[in-house]
Amino acid sequence: RSPEAHGLPHPIRETLRVARKLFPYVVAMLTCGAAYGTVFTFYQPFVLAQGADQVSTFFIGFTTAAVTTRLGLGGIADRFGRRRVALWALVAYVLVVLLMTQLTPSLLLPLGFGFGLAHGFFFPALNAFALEFTELRERGRAMTLINGSFHLGTTTSVFCCGWVADAYGYPTAFVLAATIAGLGVCALRWDQPLAARRALREAAP
Repeated sequence: RSPEAHGLPHPIRETLRVARKLFPYVVAMLTCGAAYGTVFTFYQPFVLAQGADQVSTFFIGFTTAAVTTRLGLGGIADRFGRRRVALWALVAYVLVVLLMTQLTPSLLLPLGFGFGLAHGFFFPALNAFALEFTELRERGRAMTLINGSFHLGTTTSVFCCGWVADAYGYPTAFVLAATIAGLGVCALRWDQPLAARRALREAAP
């Protein structure tokens, strides 16, 4: 029997309904994934072409910062607002990805650390904030959409920015990735109608 025959919503239709509800946040996570994938795919050949002997210090800086934000600074989003922290962390994402155009072997550690800070604040803050717009029964779909959009952005960026890097150089690919992440900033910045609807729903008797 069909899902409707059991009084259940059609899975695809229900997923699209949740996606419409979370559209600004799906876009933001998609663009973040694109920037993330571009940085981690192309920073290594970029510095190796400059004569770097090793590239692991970028990942060391990234991991150190990401773990620090999760363990030592994890309450900042709850204290100052999840949307605000996600928005400013994504702005930092854009700036760090732009700085990747100036990457040299000596900048691997500080840029990796900065990228880890931006990611460590943005990813959990946006995940938690997006859940505020969903009912309990919708949260499985919501997490699938939010996290799936990040991985979709990561995967597709390798193909798109890879062509750009091959044709125009790695710095141009980083500029493109930063521009894409900037669209995510716009999506978060102008999501007020969605936030207003949530406020009205909470205020309703």
